[in-house]
Amino acid sequence: MDSVVVGAFIAVLGWGISHIFTLRAQRKKFLDDIRNNSRIEISKALKEYINWLSLLYAYIINLEIKLGRMRTMNIPIDWNADHEKFLEIRPEAPDSWDWLIEEYRIIFPETAGVRVILSRRQYEIQEAICWFNNVFWKHPVEPDNLMQHRINNFKLLWDWRTYIEDQICLVIDLQIYLQNRALSEIAGIKIPARTPSDPSVCRIITSLNGNLIVVDGQGNEIKHSKQPFSSLDRWQSPIDNIHQRY
Repeated sequence: MDSVVVGAFIAVLGWGISHIFTLRAQRKKFLDDIRNNSRIEISKALKEYINWLSLLYAYIINLEIKLGRMRTMNIPIDWNADHEKFLEIRPEAPDSWDWLIEEYRIIFPETAGVRVILSRRQYEIQEAICWFNNVFWKHPVEPDNLMQHRINNFKLLWDWRTYIEDQICLVIDLQIYLQNRALSEIAGIKIPARTPSDPSVCRIITSLNGNLIVVDGQGNEIKHSKQPFSSLDRWQSPIDNIHQRY
């Protein structure tokens, strides 16, 4: 009789332990599926945003080359075609990355501060594009002064190329971090933090408290946009100052 009870107890105990391990495995699979899905969705959205920034950056570089050829070799610019290219880029940038990171904040809570900084920087980039469109393309200028007007105002947009380039680097940093973070937890392998080949550029790192922060080339934390949008107020233009509220 005792052996029967002991046998039954062992069987129940074995079933209980097996059930616990099964539940743990199911829970891990459930969490891994969420991590993997969030990784895929956010990564896809960040790639779309990077592509948009890259198109904008390439447009600025290309326009600078055209203006240089026009000044040095007198090669005319097809302004209508160039304006059409600009209008293809100008619409609002893809923003699904922003709300996706916020939506999956429970999975990646350390991204909260970085998301805000990148969002503010994108707002400034978008406002700069709108300003450039109003001044460079839409502002009425006498035909004799049109070329010099556009050259002068392009110089102001040219100053923003490094700002856009920094934004691209930061978004790539975030994308790689989220990929490594999710995959390392799924695979159970710790992936070392990525360090940029150029230490002088701003980058995203993990702080001592585990949160992601943006630092400059000297390692100083940037808690706000590196270049305040109010700096655009120095851009002189006869049109109404759309930045007066700043």
